[in-house]
Amino acid sequence: MIDFSFLESFLTLITKRIKRKLTEPTLKEVVDPSDIVVDALAIYKNPSFDERRPLKNSFQGQPAIETGVLRREFYYKVFEKIAGSECSRFYRLFEGPANRLVPVYDAIINDFSCNCAV
Repeated sequence: MIDFSFLESFLTLITKRIKRKLTEPTLKEVVDPSDIVVDALAIYKNPSFDERRPLKNSFQGQPAIETGVLRREFYYKVFEKIAGSECSRFYRLFEGPANRLVPVYDAIINDFSCNCAV
């Protein structure tokens, strides 16, 4: 299993940089933790998505107040599912050691028949 502990400081840095660029009203979304990648793709593929709107999310069935921790957890879980999925043998989006994953230059999807829960 890949160690994702390095992500916390990276996500904190990225969140601070992005926060300065967010100028529009907040976008509130409820995501299903068991289907988080699909929900993330639905948010970003929505034609009305505006990257200047800060994302405030909550997890379905989990009461919590968004103070930034939920946003960080959301992106952490999405990245963890994409980079560390059992399906990663069918599609390779990142390469390198676990503490320094970088995007693959020419990703090739080998098989669409993966039944893993992404």
